[in-house]
Amino acid sequence: WGVSGFVLIAESHISVHTFPDRQHINVDIFSCKSFDADECVKAVETAFGLTRVKTKILERGLEYMNDHEAYSGMVRERIGIAPPTNIGHART
Repeated sequence: WGVSGFVLIAESHISVHTFPDRQHINVDIFSCKSFDADECVKAVETAFGLTRVKTKILERGLEYMNDHEAYSGMVRERIGIAPPTNIGHART
């Protein structure tokens, strides 16, 4: 058993879920405004005395692309920079 906490900050929030028996903690920091994620990770490391951290930054919100838009954009960019496949091959 662990402890969970949640802080509501206007349109944002911070949630913490601890799992002491697994020496694990989940922290979610959601903000409607930009913030320094690296600084937040350092603060969490210090506050909980962490020596190993795995992070996943999610760009959420209306101004960010959804998964389909991001994939389509990536494909367009790769097609734009990829050389034609027939370079270096003789035509027959």
